[in-house]
This record gives sequence, C-alpha cells and structure tokens, in this order.
Amino acid sequence: MLTDQVTQPKLFISYAHADGKSAVDAFWAMLQPFLNGPERRWAKWDDREILVGSDWDRTIIQVLEKECNCCIMLLSDLFAKSSYILDKEWPKTLLRNEQQGVLFFPVVFGVLEGGLAALPTGMMRFQVYWPTVTDLYVPPPANVSNPD
Repeated sequence: MLTDQVTQPKLFISYAHADGKSAVDAFWAMLQPFLNGPERRWAKWDDREILVGSDWDRTIIQVLEKECNCCIMLLSDLFAKSSYILDKEWPKTLLRNEQQGVLFFPVVFGVLEGGLAALPTGMMRFQVYWPTVTDLYVPPPANVSNPD
C-alpha cells in the first residue's frame, strides 16, 4: 500500500536531542548490519541532515510525509516530554501509518519511568520493544530542563 514516492528504503529516526546524538549514532551503527544486505541498502534520516539556512520544521515534516517509508522512534523520558515530537513528529507518523501503511517501530531507548502511560497518546495500542532495565539504564542528564 506504500506509494511509489520512495524507491530506496529510508528510515526516519525520531529521538529527543537531550538523549544525545552519539547514542543515536551508536544505535544506528548497531542496527545497520541487520538492514543492509546485497539486495538492499537502507538510508537513514535524522535532523542532522537539515541544511543550514533551511526551514527545519518544514524539512522534517516533508521527510515524514513523503521521503521516508519507515520510522524508528527512540522512546525515553525526554522523548515523552518533547513538545515537538508529541505535537508534530508522532501525529505525522501515526497518520502515515493509518493512511498508507508506513511502518514505525517504537523502541524504548532510555529510562521511561512513567511506563506505558508516558508514551504519546495513541501509541499504547502498538507493540513497543522494551529491553530490560539493565540494558537501558542510562539516566537522562540532570541539567536538561527542556527536551526540545
């Protein structure tokens, strides 16, 4: 049911900046060998792809609406508190899932102290990958007051 707009698999990575870009890079490095093979190469997209001088909000929305055919959402306390994720990225991802069947994968990426109740509205009906607490325990930085 996917449209022909995307010919190469392209993965949008949604994450809270405050969780750290190096952790996202490490996650991508771990995931890449499972996605890429001789027949298919996956590209990734995250907000570091936005060119200087571009309208960052418009760019993110365009990528979510048209350019990516899969989304990984790296869930954490900071993710669950990000107004941009809750108000923009998650609704666009959910809409594409419902209208076009675009896949997304919610992965608990850091401490999620509120449990499933901390997830964005509507996400609780989807299966979430939730590693063990010892696999994930990296407390969010104490000096971060705003996850955006």
